[in-house]
This record gives sequence, C-alpha cells and structure tokens, in this order.
Amino acid sequence: MVQEIARRLLGEGFTLSELSPEASARRYFRVHGKQLLIVTCDQGPATACQEILTSCNIYSPAYGGHTDGGYLIEDCCDMHLSHAATAENYRMLIEDWHKFSRCALAADHPNDDLALDTDLFKRELKQFVNSYLIGFKKLALSAIDLQHINDLCAALARDASFGPQCLQHRDFHCRNIMLYDKYPRPTWIDFQDMRRGPIFYDLASLYTDAYLDLNDEVFGLIIDAVEDLGDEHAMHAEDVHPQFQVTALQRVLKALGTFGLLLNNGRDDYADAERRASICAIALLDQLPDYYDLRKHLCQ
Repeated sequence: MVQEIARRLLGEGFTLSELSPEASARRYFRVHGKQLLIVTCDQGPATACQEILTSCNIYSPAYGGHTDGGYLIEDCCDMHLSHAATAENYRMLIEDWHKFSRCALAADHPNDDLALDTDLFKRELKQFVNSYLIGFKKLALSAIDLQHINDLCAALARDASFGPQCLQHRDFHCRNIMLYDKYPRPTWIDFQDMRRGPIFYDLASLYTDAYLDLNDEVFGLIIDAVEDLGDEHAMHAEDVHPQFQVTALQRVLKALGTFGLLLNNGRDDYADAERRASICAIALLDQLPDYYDLRKHLCQ
C-alpha cells in the first residue's frame, strides 16, 4: 500500500525505509535523498494546527503533497530532545510552550470541539486498568478491588480535569520534540491532536516523560513553569502543586495503559518506558493520599 501512496506522491524512482513505529496508528517512511517522510494514516495534514504553531513562531516540519491514505512531510532527521536533554533546550521549549498555551482555537478550527475532559480521562484510565493492571501485570483482582480501583480512577478523571484551561499539545514528550539543525529552536511534531485542557497537562507530560531520565535542573525548570502558570491563571498558591500532581498522575497512568497494550502486543522496546512510568506513578501516589490505594496494585 505504501508503494502505491508513494507513487502517487513522488512518481517513480524512489527508495523508502520505514522508521521505528511509535505508539500510534501512523507509520513513517523515509524517502532517501529527498529530506522527506511519507506518513500513512487516514487523516490528512494537520495544516490548521500547524498554523497555530506558526503564529507563535514555533518551528514545525513543512507539509508537502497529500493523497488518500498518506501525505509528505519534511524529514527533521533523527535527533530528538532525548538526545540532548539540556537545561537550555528545555528552557527554549518551555518558553515556546507558554506562547502556544495562550493561543485560542477559532470556532471553525477542526479541533475546537475536542477537549482533555473528564470523559476522555475516564476512557484513558479504563485502558490503564484493563491493558496494564489486568493485561500486562496479570493481576487477579477481586470484584471489590476492581470496583475500588474504578472508583478511584473516576475520581482522578474528575479531579484532573478540574480548574482553568488552556491550549495543550496533548502528547508533549521528548520524542515529539526534534532538534533539527535547520532551525535554532526545538521543532514540534505530532501536534495534530492539540486541544483545550487543564493548564498543567503538557507540563505534566514533560515531568512524567517515560522516554528519558531528566536531571534536577530540568525538573526545576518545569516546576518553575508550573508555578508561573498558576500565577498567570490566578490560582491560589496552595492549590498549584496538588493540582499539578493530580494532572501528572492521570497522565502517567494513561501512559502505563498505552505501554501495557504495546508490551502485550510484543513491543518489548517499551519495557524501559514502562519501568520509568511505574516508578513515577508510585512517587506521585506517595504524595496523593486520595489515590494512595492504587499504589499497592502498581507494586505487585
């Protein structure tokens, strides 16, 4: 199928190689000698989302032609933020994110009706229970334990969606930030699902990033950004850190649900990410007594 898509986009005389698949249905193929990728998916280019980034002077790969089943996008090479997770790179990224977070989607934007809300969080936490606790960890939960877990997840979904809202990338981690030598600042990819959500969601995604081990200086930059954002949205100072921690817990449990599904399907390359996410979730639960009962299931 990809060969036919490539012929429609490129004509003849091309050589493709598939990049390692990420945790999505999209597949990426490098077009050798062209500085292009072919993306195969049901959706077309996210041009309306890219316009938001451009309005904030945030770099993103240029789109090329598109056809049924795929499109061309600029190849930003292979260097992710994880390859140079320096404080300076994170400082630039957070500066750019603050500009992005202040944007609003127009009423006719295709993502205007999407939100990181309680219903979405409930669905994500259901996957955490089914794909991770039951599917991956193989926990034999009693009916009473399962009901208690579901009640805690419902409360977490509600609490994580509470409070002020702003625009979010939705999948803001180091593998979706490229360090492309064509541009002087970090380059954003995988931004097609941007939507409104709790103000700390993207920062929580950086904080709980399971694809690398962050140093204390970068953690400090993220926490400083959280406090600044709380001030910007007129939150009471004593509410900022608890709300951030709740958001971070929902995000990392969502990630564990995804990793459980992938590992169950033979994707052993996600084992390190699962380990980091589990450690992070346990550390957060140690600080959140309302959800502490989830801890024993993660530790089994």
